[in-house]
Amino acid sequence: MTIILYNPKSRLGNNQKLLNKIEKMARSDGQAVVFKDVFTIGNAYVFLEQFKREDRFIIVGGDGTLHQLVNRIQIHHVKQEVFMIQAGTGNDFLRSMESKLKMIPVKEALKELPHVVMNNQKQYFINGVGLGLDGYVGHIVELNRSKKTKLGFFKATLKGLKDFKPIQTKLKLDQKPLIEFNKTWLIAVMHSKYFGGGMKIAPQANRHHQTLEIVVVNKCPKWLLFIIFPTIYLGWHKMFRSYVTFYKASDIHIESIQKTFAQFDGEVTSSLTKLHIKR
Repeated sequence: MTIILYNPKSRLGNNQKLLNKIEKMARSDGQAVVFKDVFTIGNAYVFLEQFKREDRFIIVGGDGTLHQLVNRIQIHHVKQEVFMIQAGTGNDFLRSMESKLKMIPVKEALKELPHVVMNNQKQYFINGVGLGLDGYVGHIVELNRSKKTKLGFFKATLKGLKDFKPIQTKLKLDQKPLIEFNKTWLIAVMHSKYFGGGMKIAPQANRHHQTLEIVVVNKCPKWLLFIIFPTIYLGWHKMFRSYVTFYKASDIHIESIQKTFAQFDGEVTSSLTKLHIKR
């Protein structure tokens, strides 16, 4: 049996043709097909017990779909093979897999994920967490869901650069001394190299490492941000060392003096002041 896990909101619900194609492919292999909306998965144990070890899961969606799924089902409880077919907008998770396969095995990459604790709630993430400008850009995108495309992300980033005001932050990495920043544009904590639909924000991030890569943009003139922004797609922003700083750590505490926006694999939260992130 093939269980197709899908997100009805992925690509604004325009994945029906792809779902039909996958169903036809699975049935041509002589397999029964079951569709499951990831938002309707209740008790993970009850859900998984319905299926046999020889069955397979195919995830159809993007980063948002996967984020919802890993926070509903602990992947180490899944006995079946798990594959993913690209059907999202950003697709930064699959981009980091660097595979040419159309149906990519992802089970191993989803084990031992880092997590963030906010407002006493634990949440796993697959790509990264962003505080400040990154979260604000996500907020703009959410307000214009009909424009949730790569061009829409680009336009939202330009608007974010124009409107966002830098914040005061504190950063505690492992057992090292507290670091304070007075004009922070963003702090990104990355498990993967990419965010925002292909922006190579953390060139040295590696899913197999026991540390996360932290990127801080601080004290940068606004006009220079417009120059730095395009270089992120190639990972060249590291040349702006006076304003862009990289760290590595496995236990990260972030505090913002002002309430601000944050994003977790593109899922946005507002009015946030504290985050605890752990690998």
